[in-house]
Amino acid sequence: GTAMNLTAIIEKSECGFSAYIEQISGVNTQGETLEEIRDNLKDALSIVADLKGIHNYKISREVILDKSTTVHKTC
Repeated sequence: GTAMNLTAIIEKSECGFSAYIEQISGVNTQGETLEEIRDNLKDALSIVADLKGIHNYKISREVILDKSTTVHKTC
């Protein structure tokens, strides 16, 4: 069958990154760098997809949202 196309949403804040998969609930992760967040997201996705019985998927799109503000935030 055709692979399920997934969208990775990565949110950048003052304290690093958080990310989730738009189409599959429960795949949420954090990381300090983009490289780390992508790795963490793939790991979280494979676990959740496995639990939900989704075996044919690929992250076909990545959206990076800058949620950081100019206001100083303690991390």
